[in-house]
Amino acid sequence: MKPFIFISLLFFASFFVGCTSESAGTMSTQSRPSSYWQQKSGGYTDDGGSLFAGDGKILSDKEIERILAFEFQPRKLNRIAIMPFGQNRCYGWSDELDKTALAVQNVLIGKLKALDSVYDASYLPSLLVPPKKTVGHLREAAARYQADLLLIYKTSFNTYEKYQLFKPDQSKAYCTVEAVLLDTRTGIVPFTVLTTQTYTAEKQSDDMSFYETIRKAELKALQSALSEIGDRVTQFMSKTKD
Repeated sequence: MKPFIFISLLFFASFFVGCTSESAGTMSTQSRPSSYWQQKSGGYTDDGGSLFAGDGKILSDKEIERILAFEFQPRKLNRIAIMPFGQNRCYGWSDELDKTALAVQNVLIGKLKALDSVYDASYLPSLLVPPKKTVGHLREAAARYQADLLLIYKTSFNTYEKYQLFKPDQSKAYCTVEAVLLDTRTGIVPFTVLTTQTYTAEKQSDDMSFYETIRKAELKALQSALSEIGDRVTQFMSKTKD
């Protein structure tokens, strides 16, 4: 880290207290209440159509009405394919980081497999990940894998370092994960969740460098975020099952 950045990082000194993890917040989709299905269908115009003439070139009014009227219910048994969106970070700095990265991925799989309605949860093979990540191409990839649902997530990181003269240097990582659950059969996205988790790591004597400490903080924050994603998805699946 360049010296002039150090001054700006003093603001974050109050955050760094040992090696700790915490949640900075989670927001997820709310299930439709039973009263939703009791209301009359239709829009704000006499014919129940769009107020914008050009909208029909994308989806017709009837198609939109059909989509909004669809009530998602997961099958009694499901395969969930998991796909990170975008480029994954490389954590091959050390053998320990590689092992930690693998454990982080397994956290989400373990959460999903705990559901009675999920017989398999696994990452979509990289060979099947389409170059164009449109909904249509993603549905096709999931269908080829015979996955009933596709859980897509995107991660972003903000990392702050605190250099100290008489104490070990510290790194605090913020990891934000945005996830969507895609129903392969219909193309509906019945559930979304966004969570931000943090983790503070202190440089250990066996760390090869402070870079390894930073990556450890990121991985721990990612682990907490994916664990929260798994909890929210399982809650949603449990509420919507028959």
